[in-house]
Amino acid sequence: MKWIKKGQIFMPNGEFDWMNSYTTPIAAMLLEDRIRVYFSTRSKLDVNGNFISYATFIDLDKRNPKEIIHINNKPLLELGSEGMFDEYGIMIAKPVIVDSTVYLYYMGWQRLAGKAPYQVMLGLAKSFDMGMSFFKESKGPVLGIDTKDPISIGNVCVLHEDGLWKMWYTSYIRWSFNGIKPTPEYNIKYAESRNGVDWNKTNIVCIEEDEKGGIATPSVIKKDNIYHMWFGYRPDYSSDGKVAGYSIGYARSIDGINWKRDDDNSGISVSNTGWDADMVCYPHVIECEGNYLMFYCGNGFGETGFGYALLEGGELCNH
Repeated sequence: MKWIKKGQIFMPNGEFDWMNSYTTPIAAMLLEDRIRVYFSTRSKLDVNGNFISYATFIDLDKRNPKEIIHINNKPLLELGSEGMFDEYGIMIAKPVIVDSTVYLYYMGWQRLAGKAPYQVMLGLAKSFDMGMSFFKESKGPVLGIDTKDPISIGNVCVLHEDGLWKMWYTSYIRWSFNGIKPTPEYNIKYAESRNGVDWNKTNIVCIEEDEKGGIATPSVIKKDNIYHMWFGYRPDYSSDGKVAGYSIGYARSIDGINWKRDDDNSGISVSNTGWDADMVCYPHVIECEGNYLMFYCGNGFGETGFGYALLEGGELCNH
């Protein structure tokens, strides 16, 4: 398959104090008359060089996704109070619409005082106005650390099929300290739920880390009984000061559990020049009026914002 790049859509540029830079990561939701793209943005650095991540969204024209209809002018969710899992940042993972309720899974950030700089767990918020405003399901995470995932949780993708909720989530395996800064290494695991809130971790690894580096940020769709997954992968940070960028990988599956990885068929890579010449990351694929769109971030882990690509021919590869 091949994705035809359509260009950059949006890059924060200090529009608000809380929306100073970055779109890291992104997740799109198809509405009747528009595409709503949720993303996470960073505040200005404080005196200690730290930032806070906030979640918001922009609306795009379904017929021309490069046309911005609306930019939300305030954070979607309040940060957690002192000691809570989302005290220092909220990052978007996946919106799911079920019976006119939007379930928004998000990552909450907590800073750590040791060699590992942070820890992430998964929260859930709900919207009853089709994603304009959200209320947290609970003060604590719906997917956290435990004996199966002892370090941290990363980005996820969730599908709701015939009453069963299926989740592919990023699990931290270890922290590496060989480069210029600590590097998390991870793989992608599978979990299930009957209500979208209480999750059963199967501890099944769907996409294992390999010599290409950590595997993260899955985006899964199902078409003609075949599951398709795009995800990011990257090596550790190097010791010479260079930060290697993400690439986008691909895999497919009959049952959503056992996957055949085929990165050469992901259909997208970096450009020769421009906003995505060094990195393509955080893919999110949706079907829109007979076409498949991939929204993705560019250089610097989303520092240059996000754009989109259109699947050539409109057909997914099922073999």
